[in-house]
Amino acid sequence: EYWQKDKKRAPDYDKLVESIIERINHLTKTTRGFMKFTDLEQLNLQPHDVNTLLDRILNEYSAGIPDDITLKREFAPDLPKVNLDEEQFKTAMENLISNAINAMDKGGTLTITTSMAHKLHTFKDETCYREYVQIEVMDTGKGISPQNIEKLFQPYFSLDKKGTGLGLTIVKKIIEDHAGIIEVQSEEGMWTVFTIWLPV
Repeated sequence: EYWQKDKKRAPDYDKLVESIIERINHLTKTTRGFMKFTDLEQLNLQPHDVNTLLDRILNEYSAGIPDDITLKREFAPDLPKVNLDEEQFKTAMENLISNAINAMDKGGTLTITTSMAHKLHTFKDETCYREYVQIEVMDTGKGISPQNIEKLFQPYFSLDKKGTGLGLTIVKKIIEDHAGIIEVQSEEGMWTVFTIWLPV
C-alpha cells in the first residue's frame, strides 16, 4: 500500500524492509546461540580419536571451502584417545573453522594440526606437568588486534557485524567443560592461531 501511494520512496521502503529482515535474522541467530550456550550442561563423554573426529568434521566442511583457500591437515600419528562429548567437540571445532574461513576473504591457508604436549597444570594448589592432546587451528587471514584478543571470548563481542558474539564464548565453555584450555595468538594482517589442549 505504501509503495503504491509514494512510488518515489519505494527504494527507501525496500531498504527499510531489508534492514528489518536483517535485524530479525540476527536476533534469531543470537537466540539460537544463547540456547546452545544454555544447553551445554550434560556431557556424554566417550573415548575418541581426535584425528578421526577432525577428519570427519573437515570432510563435511571441505566441499564448502572457497577455491582460494587451501586446507592442510598435519596430524600426529598414534595419539592417545581423549574423553570427549562428540557433538559438543564438533560444535567447538565448527565454530573455529568457520571463523578461520571468514577471516580469509582474500584467500589463504587453513591448517589444522594435532600433537602431544606437556603443560603445567594446577589443581588444589599443586602444580605438575600433565599430558594433553594439542589442536591448532591456524589461518593466514586478516589477524586480530591485541585489544580485540582480550575481548574475544566475552559474550556478545564479535568482529563480524553479522555474528552473534556467542560463538567463541560457547567454544571456550565447551573446552573448559572438558577440563581443557584454549588460547589465541595473532599477528594483524598475517595470521591467527587458536590452540586447544585436551587432557589425556
